[in-house]
Amino acid sequence: NNSITIKNQSSNQVERYELFSITGKLLYSVSNQFSTLSLDHFQSGIYLLKISFENGSYETHKIIKK
Repeated sequence: NNSITIKNQSSNQVERYELFSITGKLLYSVSNQFSTLSLDHFQSGIYLLKISFENGSYETHKIIKK
């Protein structure tokens, strides 16, 4: 699949989404609300999606693109 659907189930508002390579290089960053991230322009591999919230907390998710 070449896209990720994101649903915020937290009571905190999302401030920023950032996609990193496994080596830590920032590949994509967006500050507005969105529900789908396209991976069409990225090669197969492992990526990290960091979701930052307005209260300063964040989550990191491992993404594997085949």
